[in-house]
Amino acid sequence: MTFSFVLILLKYNDDIIPDDYSCIELNNSFKYELNDIKQNLDRITIEDKEYIDFIFGKENEGQESQLNMRKEKIIDLFSYLKKRAEIDEFNIIKDIPLSENKINDFREKVGSLWEKNNVIINIIKHFGRERNLPNDNKGNAFGYFRTLEKGRFAFIDGDYHKNIHGLETYGVNLARSIDYLFFEKILDIAEPTTCNGDVDIHIHIEEFIDKSPDKSNIVIFTNWRSHQRLAKVKVAENEKFPHSNFCYSYYDTPIPIVNSFSDYQDYIFIVDFKDVAIDIFFSDSPKYYKQELFVDVIEYQIGVITTNTIQEWSQKDGNEYTASEIEVLESNNINIKILCKFEFKFEDSLNFLVIKI
Repeated sequence: MTFSFVLILLKYNDDIIPDDYSCIELNNSFKYELNDIKQNLDRITIEDKEYIDFIFGKENEGQESQLNMRKEKIIDLFSYLKKRAEIDEFNIIKDIPLSENKINDFREKVGSLWEKNNVIINIIKHFGRERNLPNDNKGNAFGYFRTLEKGRFAFIDGDYHKNIHGLETYGVNLARSIDYLFFEKILDIAEPTTCNGDVDIHIHIEEFIDKSPDKSNIVIFTNWRSHQRLAKVKVAENEKFPHSNFCYSYYDTPIPIVNSFSDYQDYIFIVDFKDVAIDIFFSDSPKYYKQELFVDVIEYQIGVITTNTIQEWSQKDGNEYTASEIEVLESNNINIKILCKFEFKFEDSLNFLVIKI
């Protein structure tokens, strides 16, 4: 929306803007005009004599209050038009079936990011300590069940399809949650050792490594902050170890260091993975990514539209809605379900060192 048109709306406010907005013929572009309108209106203040003279001419009485009233009327008009254009579009989208191709694309993107960023599971697999079991619907699943409000357009074919940027990051977030669950379980098992200074940290790490009969199973986990407290760190020469760019130099044995975490900045975890395994429950269903991660997009079930429902939507969107309009909006909701079923297994001989710095 051009700035000059906004000036014309302010000058001929009553002549151009009707009392009954419903008589205005809708245009799809109305969905996108409101932000530009607001920005242009904010540029016009009572101190801008050139603009004020154009809007009011020789009229001098109550210019500031008149200017504010006219601005409010313009915003009210375009808020109404934006809402109507959106409701009309959502009314079409709600009858378009969900696309299996779009859902499959989403499954692949989420699963790929989950697989790539799943640090702990990838390390356990690297050591060959995973066991694949059939998913018998027993046990607990870990993941997300989310309602994506007004998000149906992302999973349909045709002209009304639009992408939602970053939607696939559910995979990254789930991977990180699984990693943090692993460390939470370690903290439940192992009492942290408090160290006084970097020399003390070095002594405890060396003592832990000394006791292990097979040093090749040991991995050190740090945050970027706790990583700085380690001595004897060098760039890893073995690029095959997952998620590790550094190693701890223990004589001739490089111990992998993984420091890809933003949390646990006050801890260093040293884990002997000969004592750690994982059961992964798999399924041959096409709704699973590589048999391990369930990803699906399903229809949202509309409930009874109550006064509270209308108030909640109106507060979220800043619009006044009727019950029939809310039904259209809720028909555009979809549910996203992302789940994996696994169980970390810690043997009786578990061997961890947790250093609190």
